[in-house]
Amino acid sequence: MEFAILKAYSEIMRLFYALTFNPPTQTAIHACAADLLGGRRVQPEHIHLTLAFLGKRSHEELDALIDALTTLPSGPLELTILSLSSFAQRSTETVWAAIEPKQPVIDLHKRLSEALAEREIFYRSSSFIPHITLARRVPCAPLPKITPLSITVQSIALINSYQKRGVLTHTPIATRLLGRE
Repeated sequence: MEFAILKAYSEIMRLFYALTFNPPTQTAIHACAADLLGGRRVQPEHIHLTLAFLGKRSHEELDALIDALTTLPSGPLELTILSLSSFAQRSTETVWAAIEPKQPVIDLHKRLSEALAEREIFYRSSSFIPHITLARRVPCAPLPKITPLSITVQSIALINSYQKRGVLTHTPIATRLLGRE
């Protein structure tokens, strides 16, 4: 198992677990949103698939959060983006890429939730829909068709999300590389 941990972190962090992709894959996924009109597109370097959003956490919880990551399977994970979909929010939508197969990602989410509960780490969990967010605040309109895109998940990461000089920044704290069983 390959595993990397970033040692520098602040007292309070805004954390989430995500499936991550290498830069060429992030760029290819980002291109799926090329025909969207309006809205705020997710920058390629921020493209990921959220497994669990933890919210604000203290550094005292990091050992348990990293330990939970080590319990997850590390086998390869191949997905296909088949279409775009959206979550409606009043007059705009959050547009996302629908992936297949969903079940391995749902199983991974469930295993992560169990690992966190075993470590008495609880978070607000809603129904889980595996997806990759591509754009926010997109005016409601029919979504463009896309060409299916095969993608390889690079890793599962525990990520700190914060603003740095007004710019959203994602910094991996711990990363479990996939495909190395």
